Amino acid sequence: MQVEANRARRLKFGRSAVSLAFLCLLAGCPATSGGPAVAPAASFLVAAGEAFDVRLPANRSTGYSWALGAALDESILTLVHHQYDAPEAGRPGEGGISSWRFRGVAAGRTTLLFFYRRPWDADAGPARTMQYSVVVQ
Repeated sequence: MQVEANRARRLKFGRSAVSLAFLCLLAGCPATSGGPAVAPAASFLVAAGEAFDVRLPANRSTGYSWALGAALDESILTLVHHQYDAPEAGRPGEGGISSWRFRGVAAGRTTLLFFYRRPWDADAGPARTMQYSVVVQ
């Protein structure tokens, strides 16, 4: 009877640890190694002249915001528009969406790199990094 009770406790603890890890993943907790959390690469396939959007969850009340982490290859892509959309009737401190619209210029392949960081803290690395592969046909 005692052996079964101990086994049940271990199973419950194991499920709790897995649940906590999953919640951290959903919440975007930074990597435990101390480095930035890097999201899996995504890709866009667009025609020349076609626009596409990148929408990233952000919370400006923390001081963090998304910025391009590398210069655009403007022979392939141009930035059309960037804006932060705060929640309409949100609570104080609630996050919003950082929206970026790009347009394909000419055929080619490039990478979009975004850093989530505090702009005034130049010595600190980004808290998160997002990377997208873009192919313009």
